[in-house]
Amino acid sequence: QGSFFTDENMPWAVPYPLEQYDGLVTYCDPAFGESGKGSYKCIALVGKKKHYYDVLWVWLRQKGNWVKAHRYIAQAIGTIPQIPCNKHFLEKVKGRIKHWVEANELQRTELRKTYQIENLNHSAPWYPHYDRDKKPEKIGRIENLEPLANHGHLRFNSYLKGNKDMMKLREHFKSFPTGFIDGADTIQGAKTKLDQMTRQQSKKIRTGKYNKQNRK
Repeated sequence: QGSFFTDENMPWAVPYPLEQYDGLVTYCDPAFGESGKGSYKCIALVGKKKHYYDVLWVWLRQKGNWVKAHRYIAQAIGTIPQIPCNKHFLEKVKGRIKHWVEANELQRTELRKTYQIENLNHSAPWYPHYDRDKKPEKIGRIENLEPLANHGHLRFNSYLKGNKDMMKLREHFKSFPTGFIDGADTIQGAKTKLDQMTRQQSKKIRTGKYNKQNRK
């Protein structure tokens, strides 16, 4: 067991209704090319509200159809009882959420084929955005989440307390850096995208106010 993340610095919290989050993303780490190493494939729905990052839903398994799971959470948002959402704002929520899958240049072609195969089971195609950002070393980027956790900003959906995937995710955090860390790495990827999203939103708001003042 590691000492970076504990039950004390990973609090459970009742989530906000989805429409109240400043940003929402689904993030998928398919652990492509790592099968046979005991790696976990992970999809998470994470919301950002001010300085809080709430893990709202997670699928974390070594086996199983991760593409189907990613499409499921993308399309089921607003209908899962453990994730509150005002139905009047459901279409607005779905319209602004971003869906990501980790993919370097070599993986992108294979990932596209994998999603295309899953699309054959549905009447309409669905694809996420590909996260091609260059990333620092895996251990270091997860370690950077510790200060966030120590100040109570990394929280977990209390309605899913006892859910096997959510509990496995917490185990991944608590075993860092010596155990399985794929789940923790997925949350770090989601946090990065949420930070980018909310920075862009803030920039648009500031620019809009500036332009409005200039037109006076």
